[in-house]
Amino acid sequence: MIVGGVLLGNDLINAAKIKSQISQFQEYQTSFMTFKNKYDCLPGDCATASNYNLGANGNGNGILEANTNSYGSLTTPDANTFDGELPLFFTHLGSSGLIKGIFNGTLQLGVGYPKLAINDNYGMIAAGQWQSGGTGTNPNN
Repeated sequence: MIVGGVLLGNDLINAAKIKSQISQFQEYQTSFMTFKNKYDCLPGDCATASNYNLGANGNGNGILEANTNSYGSLTTPDANTFDGELPLFFTHLGSSGLIKGIFNGTLQLGVGYPKLAINDNYGMIAAGQWQSGGTGTNPNN
């Protein structure tokens, strides 16, 4: 009975973690759409971000992109891929107050980008290219 109770307890804990992660994703999705509607631009790409004290400006072309402007698959962010507007994504969302935390756009977990609810040893960054309208992301990423 003790083993059954422990296993049931672990299942409940894991279910709560998964539910928390889903809630975090939903929060970011809602925040993204709210930002887009409020500022008429994508977080990270916003050309008028500094006017609202949200951080550095993007180029405002409707695409969240790295300086490389390529569709390459970004599997591990590093100094060559986590650049351009990508680090500004969570900086703009955090500075707007739409998500918890203020993020500085560096590759430092919890400071540059948010930790995952399910495991705070990992985080979430914007990577690849995101485009306003259409499918929303490049299908290659």
